[in-house]
Amino acid sequence: MSVYNATPHHTTPHHTTPHHTTPHNFFSVKDNFFIIDSENLADVKTKFYGFSVQESGIYDRDNFTPEATAGLDGNGTYVYVEKAVDEIVIRQDFAGCYGIYVYNQGGRFVISNSFLYLMEYMSRRVKLTLNRDYANHYLIMGLSSMAYSETFINEITVLPRDVNVRIDIPSAKFSTERINYGENTVRLNSPEGMKILDEWFAKWTGILRNIYDKTGTLEADLSGGFDSRMSFTLLMNAGIDLNRINIASRSGKAYTYNEDYGIASEIAEHFGFTLNNKENQTGGELNYSTDDVLKVAFYSMMFVHNHLMKSPQKFEDKRYHVTGFWGETVRASLHPADKSFMLGNKSGANIFSGGVKNELTNSMEHILTHLLEEISRKINAPVSDYFSPHIYREVGSGAGRFHFGPASVMYSMSNVYNLNPMADKELSRLKLDDENCLDQNLLMALIFTRYCPDLLKFRFVKKDKPIRLTTVRFAEKISAKFPRAESSIEPHNFSLAVRDPEVSKLLAENNAPLDEAAFDDYSLSVFRSTALRKLFATCFDEELCVYAEEVRKKTVHYPLSKCHTIIAAAEVIKHIIISEGTQERSITDDFREFKASEFVSESDKKLDTSIRRKLLYRKIAMFPFRALRKIYRIIRRK
Repeated sequence: MSVYNATPHHTTPHHTTPHHTTPHNFFSVKDNFFIIDSENLADVKTKFYGFSVQESGIYDRDNFTPEATAGLDGNGTYVYVEKAVDEIVIRQDFAGCYGIYVYNQGGRFVISNSFLYLMEYMSRRVKLTLNRDYANHYLIMGLSSMAYSETFINEITVLPRDVNVRIDIPSAKFSTERINYGENTVRLNSPEGMKILDEWFAKWTGILRNIYDKTGTLEADLSGGFDSRMSFTLLMNAGIDLNRINIASRSGKAYTYNEDYGIASEIAEHFGFTLNNKENQTGGELNYSTDDVLKVAFYSMMFVHNHLMKSPQKFEDKRYHVTGFWGETVRASLHPADKSFMLGNKSGANIFSGGVKNELTNSMEHILTHLLEEISRKINAPVSDYFSPHIYREVGSGAGRFHFGPASVMYSMSNVYNLNPMADKELSRLKLDDENCLDQNLLMALIFTRYCPDLLKFRFVKKDKPIRLTTVRFAEKISAKFPRAESSIEPHNFSLAVRDPEVSKLLAENNAPLDEAAFDDYSLSVFRSTALRKLFATCFDEELCVYAEEVRKKTVHYPLSKCHTIIAAAEVIKHIIISEGTQERSITDDFREFKASEFVSESDKKLDTSIRRKLLYRKIAMFPFRALRKIYRIIRRK
């Protein structure tokens, strides 16, 4: 498990700056996301979004060079738009963190690296329609989307993470080219497999050491789970003074945080370092406004994720943070061939009444069926438990592309750069088990036994089954069979643009720190507003709002998560309504659409039946009294 913080770690300003009563908005949507319209290709410019992690440096817009372009290999969190004379090429990182969203209708295409940005743009130009299956699945999903290509809008899709886009400017047409990363194809118990693993290890220990040498600090997660501990093997071998970096571990009632912190403390005591050491963090902190925080969250992640994770500031000095994100792709986890996979994902519908439950359940099944079919087609294999790493890479299930990817994008908006060694494209080539050891924890066991066996001395959180002793012994045999070559970390020219000059300039206009409690109150007031509820109720049952309120009352960690799904869905409905105004319509068009659409849901029909029965019972109950009154009137007339 990775330490999954809601905000970047440090929240106390390093120096005092003027605060203004009216907050300044510092976040620019246009600077961080793009729109490429086939009708305006002449306006496109070459631009790099996010950051690339390479052996020669960490590259972003402040130090991006032709050499960095040549070294783009999928590692990092980025989308690169490169314009030549007759062609535009869009490349994305191996994990597809941003997502490339496409509107492609009637010979016109528009592309963006933000769903919301694209929806806003298109809603003022064409008619958009609600993808009800996606919306229903979003409202009951765990943490993140399970949709392979679907989005909230039928006319907008998200491209697979393993494709580049090529746009031919003269013809105004685009195509995609798939990158074959060769995932889960190389045997561990082979010279090639061990060469890949050792090269991955040498590359990342070198990167971490070079960052440390350049900045004097580093950040890392450490919990009681598998994933952050695998990444920690790299820090243990990078020649870094662990007492000079911030190894973050959280405690608290949510999730398994108290257990995590206890285990991390045992590891820290054993290796002689302290947890949560922030002393070496440098630079000022630009405090975001409420508007900024909302924009960062909604443009980067809210329509594929249900936690509105807050980035309340942007750091002057960039922070390089080692995570265990995507660790689920290199160990045993999901069992997609088992019925429990489908049932578990559909279980979010169980709380609702019959009609609503059936609709939500069916939508989730449609989304998951399409996901499994696409993975099966891509790797040319029937559905099996070996789909687990592919599911985490393609979508998430709460711990993959649409979970960690948008989170890494969002953090980068605060100048916190997540370094995700477990999402390395070379590591992905390795199989998780062996024909002589059919345990998909074999690769993980090999990482521990080969690079830091002492880390296996400590327990893991109770929810994670320990690695089998037989698997550890088999990993030790493989490691002994292919000894590691002698190597040392040699310092070399390593490119880093540590300080953000734009933030330095803006600090003179700094805001007061965001009151997070007030921000949550603001979000709650939006959720409870009559206007939002009525907007949401045009497409969905009020039961969902009632459920979101109940979750808020009972949940400690991200209590507003379901409230934010309601807000996000209402935002989509708003843009669909806006898009209706782009079409010339007559009253007969409206009537035909009403006739063709089933506006009354099954739950509404059930409610209507219930109401009709109550009215009938009242009529029956009133019958004797009506009869008596009628007889009385007849007698009086006589």
